[in-house]
Amino acid sequence: MIKVTNIILILTLYFDVYSQNAWFVQNSGVGTTLNSVYFVDVNTGWSVGSSGMILKTTNGGMNWQLQTSGTTSDIYAIYFLNSFTGWVAGDFVLLKTTNGGTSWENLPTKDLTFISSIQFINKDTGWVSGAMGIFKTTNAGTNWNFQYIHPISFLWSINILNQQTGWAAGDEIIVKTNNGGQSWNIVLDNVYAPLFCIKFVNRDMGWSVGAYGAIFKSTNGGANWFDQSVNSDNWFYLNSAHFYNSSTGWLAGGDTIYSTTNGGDNWSRNSIGNGYAYAISFIGNNTGWAVGYEGITLKTTTGGNSFSNLNLITFIEGLYDSQSHLQIADTLTVQLRNYYSPYSQVKTENGVTSSNGFFGLTFLNLPIGDYYLEINHRNSIETWSNQPISFSPIITTSFDMSSSSSQAYGNNLKRIDNVPLRFGIFSGDVNQEGVIDSTDLSLIDNDAYNFVTGYVPTDLTGNSFVDGSDYSIADNNSFNFVSVIRP
Repeated sequence: MIKVTNIILILTLYFDVYSQNAWFVQNSGVGTTLNSVYFVDVNTGWSVGSSGMILKTTNGGMNWQLQTSGTTSDIYAIYFLNSFTGWVAGDFVLLKTTNGGTSWENLPTKDLTFISSIQFINKDTGWVSGAMGIFKTTNAGTNWNFQYIHPISFLWSINILNQQTGWAAGDEIIVKTNNGGQSWNIVLDNVYAPLFCIKFVNRDMGWSVGAYGAIFKSTNGGANWFDQSVNSDNWFYLNSAHFYNSSTGWLAGGDTIYSTTNGGDNWSRNSIGNGYAYAISFIGNNTGWAVGYEGITLKTTTGGNSFSNLNLITFIEGLYDSQSHLQIADTLTVQLRNYYSPYSQVKTENGVTSSNGFFGLTFLNLPIGDYYLEINHRNSIETWSNQPISFSPIITTSFDMSSSSSQAYGNNLKRIDNVPLRFGIFSGDVNQEGVIDSTDLSLIDNDAYNFVTGYVPTDLTGNSFVDGSDYSIADNNSFNFVSVIRP
């Protein structure tokens, strides 16, 4: 019995981010659909596509040169050992080059009809998969030996780890070999979707992706598979996957490229506009390319991530000294919340304020849009911005919470200085329950009585002593019924 563990939890939060500047368009110079892409270093790569299309770049995709393939057949698969030796394959076609694509040699395809995937582990030994099943060569592709075919499943993708170990994925099935392909055993079947790509980063950790947003992960070499899939209208077929290690990876499908930095627990969505991505290739964990429909070619140098910056000025009442006009530095937490009810949390980052109230934050893969700022401090009142603030990776967002009480929602700030005129966040919510009241006063009073020192919530002034000055701040705010004011 093949075991599949379903870990679809509350997946409305699973795929939670869209960003738009992570990938930029490169001009391939063609309008032909590109089916696959492969880079051997940050400069040298190839993409292949319909009607025998082979393109090469030697400058990271800035320019692409058309290579003469000698065929008009559609090409779907590509693999290079180095900048000289590589193979491309497709619909009744298999080509090899030993000079970087300057010339391509036709290899025999007697039993090889539709090839969708190809991989070599050295200059002689390689495998292909497709409509005809799995074949292996030990003489660089001159001859191919049949190894496996499933009676009803097309094997779309093959991934070979070493001389002995490999996997193949196809229509509702995954198979594995431990003996160089002499035998292939089913390790997953009856999947609800065709699987178009399979990638393992080591003998244990691997993923397979496919139609309807299907994502399956194994942590024990394929013996068991966890379903990381999600049903979403935003999902197209996932055609390609690339993993840098057990944490970092990317998927290409539809008008979106997805990235993860935690092994697939969460994925960031990177929209590519009106394009459709079929394949993806990375060098390292930052530089990658995607190709697809009508010759679209995209590149990232940030690992598919976008960065939205916030420059914020905020003062905390208890930490501010009106004589020096400076405050003691401390950690604040900023949450970005949707501008519409129920104002769900989108992103959270921590930062340490400087003595002049300034600190900067960077939000990874934040969707372009408007968000409320929710500012939290360990012993102060949760405070929201007066209105949603616009964010975009293209520009840095700046917000001064100290210039006026109206900068906070409900004017929920305290005047802490006259010259210069400044407003700060109310201090005294020691237990973080959203109101400054007798409970907070009791906590401060008890610690003051016991001469508590150090970095504790009851020390509102930040001098590492709990005393009457802390009590006085909280007492005044309690008297004025200070509490959280939210939209």
